[in-house]
Amino acid sequence: MKAAQAAAVGFYVVVAAINLYFLWYAITTPPPPIRHNICTIAEISPDITPEERQRCRQMRGHKL
Repeated sequence: MKAAQAAAVGFYVVVAAINLYFLWYAITTPPPPIRHNICTIAEISPDITPEERQRCRQMRGHKL
């Protein structure tokens, strides 16, 4: 095997190892939790209860 061929094979082995690592990482890492911010639509949504609307108004009233 010539030096150029050995370098090409080594390059492909390194690329395959990196791809396998990222595949393993993507499979084993849990996805981030989905956070739904209902306060952005609380005033216009008919599905939000009056208690939830009031809680959103109170949260928006506490500005830091």
